[in-house]
Amino acid sequence: MPLRNSIIFCSDCFHRLERYRLADAAIFATIQQFPSNTEISQILTKVVLINALYGTTIYNTLKISKHILGLNFDNKVQVGNLSIIDDIRTEHGIHTTKGSERNVYAFATKYTSCHAPDIFPVFDNLVKKLLKYLNTTHNFHETFTQKDLHDYALFKNVVDSLITYLNLPDFRYKQIDQGMWIYAKYKYDRNKLPEDIAHEIDEAVIA
Repeated sequence: MPLRNSIIFCSDCFHRLERYRLADAAIFATIQQFPSNTEISQILTKVVLINALYGTTIYNTLKISKHILGLNFDNKVQVGNLSIIDDIRTEHGIHTTKGSERNVYAFATKYTSCHAPDIFPVFDNLVKKLLKYLNTTHNFHETFTQKDLHDYALFKNVVDSLITYLNLPDFRYKQIDQGMWIYAKYKYDRNKLPEDIAHEIDEAVIA
């Protein structure tokens, strides 16, 4: 299946890109050192690192860290309670310049996934576009809009449907996240990829 080969190839490409590979390694090393979320200094360390290396544009890292501290994060993540995503993304008191509260959905999924990558896939705006496109062309899930994917339970269900459609039962969320993200980067933001990697993807079977 061309699409299956494409996702596998793009997942492999992720690990050949030093910037992304080392960023992941740094984040996961830090989480191994500070696995719990009961000390504000440790949460802040992880928030600052994830925000910097994953580009989640959290403008008040201390405020979001204090917010996470009060969420019973570890217990919810341990049992796979998806509501933790909504808990993080709202009621944190970080506002836009127009005064409305910022919805830090992507950050919430990234922070949570870094602690439990086998339970929580990562939402990203490029991946959102890619999933809508792939479903339109391959019909692996019931119809949805990009906006619908802001419902995290639906987003996870769509990712699961794609994994099943591609017959990748051994793929962990981390692998599918990386494969989709590189594929989406190639499709929608190609100039941000190294030229040699983009050319290799050109030559691969892309569906």
